[in-house]
Amino acid sequence: VVITHNAKIGDNVIILPNTVIHHDTEIGDNVFIAGGVVICGGVKIASDCFIGARSTIMQNISIKTGSMVNIGNIVVKNSK
Repeated sequence: VVITHNAKIGDNVIILPNTVIHHDTEIGDNVFIAGGVVICGGVKIASDCFIGARSTIMQNISIKTGSMVNIGNIVVKNSK
C-alpha cells in the first residue's frame, strides 16, 4: 500500500495490498478498500463505504456514506 502526502485515514479502515492513495485524500471510518485500488488526489470517501478491487476513483470525487464501488469500476462523478 502506498499513501502519499496529507492523506487522512479514519478509524477501523481496512486497506488491502497493491492500493495507492494519493495526496489530500480523506477516508472516513469503517471503510473497506480492496486490493489494487487507485484513489487519486483530493478524494473524499465518507464512512461505511466499500471500494471494490481494481477500481479507480478519479481526482476530487466525493463518495457518500454507505456507498459501494463495484469491482473494476472507474468513478468519474460524485455519488448522489
